[in-house]
Amino acid sequence: MTTDTGAVVRAQVLTAPGTFETRHFPLPVVGDDDGILDVLACGLCGSDVASFLGTKDHGGEVILGHEVIGRISQLGRGAASRWGVDVGDRIAIEEALPCGACEYCRNGRQRVCTNFGIRYGDSTIDVAPALWGGFGERMYLHPNTRVHRVPEGVADDVATLFVPLSNGLAWLRDSGELRPGDSVVVFGAGQHGVATGLAALRLGARRSLVVGTTADRHRLDLAASFGCDVLAVDPDRSATEAVLTELGGYADVVVDMTPGTALPLISSIEIAKKGAHVLWGGLKRSEVSAPLPVDEIIRRELTVRGLWARPSWAITAAFEWLAADPSLAGLCERTCDAADLASAFRIATDPNASERPLHIAIVDQERAAS
Repeated sequence: MTTDTGAVVRAQVLTAPGTFETRHFPLPVVGDDDGILDVLACGLCGSDVASFLGTKDHGGEVILGHEVIGRISQLGRGAASRWGVDVGDRIAIEEALPCGACEYCRNGRQRVCTNFGIRYGDSTIDVAPALWGGFGERMYLHPNTRVHRVPEGVADDVATLFVPLSNGLAWLRDSGELRPGDSVVVFGAGQHGVATGLAALRLGARRSLVVGTTADRHRLDLAASFGCDVLAVDPDRSATEAVLTELGGYADVVVDMTPGTALPLISSIEIAKKGAHVLWGGLKRSEVSAPLPVDEIIRRELTVRGLWARPSWAITAAFEWLAADPSLAGLCERTCDAADLASAFRIATDPNASERPLHIAIVDQERAAS
């Protein structure tokens, strides 16, 4: 890979918590095995918010954004053959850049491979060629990138939902071993919590209960409009009794997607029936600890697992779901112009939590209009 200093790419760089700067970077020259992606839209994820607030440290300045939808503008011949795509195709990319050779990659768990040391939306700009994030005009497509075609009938902003929807599908099917007729409880009413609640119903759950707080009322109402049961609880008190009462018993699968709080971890054990799967995916990003009911985990033979990203099959399944159900577009509650990224983050971090949209898509309005 080399760079052409005659062509530049504009991107928004997070230089410090709460601060974006517009920077220009040389556009890489494409070889046989890589490519260039013109970014059309990028979802604003909770991990991006953590970076913006300073609770997630990248170790340097970074171009955020990993829920990326774009159109290929340059592509090497070898990359085209390997990925099965061509210039002009609209694609999504997986944020992980796996090595392809370790035991995790060989066993289909390439999403947890860190041998390569690069991750879209996470690697800093001092890692050449810097264009690793979706909050810019273009991105570099590394030879190890995993790409997925986007169905033509799905709009760019709506397509950014592929990450939370695919995560929900994968977590429940693979990690939770969800069976038709099971009952599911999801703690957390963010985009991943609601998407997981919807995924439970798609996979045949008898009941899917999404648990949030009073500040999450509009998000809970949105989940309810798709068929989920919902419950608002006091975030400073145990939700165990309220959940068991609402559910009418214990749950087959419990998922915690709440950030920064330990109480749901305890409740997730207390509401799980014997032999249940308890899944933890809400990063705490702090020294939060919880006096877990270890004896209950043992006596009930619970399976407790962590959640991190998703296998590739789930992205294909998420796009099939989006193409088949246009109503899912309602989960993308706000679309913001890429030229005013700071405004999108102000909306996402509104002090009044009830005003924060479930999902925000950042769209290049200039490119979309052309």
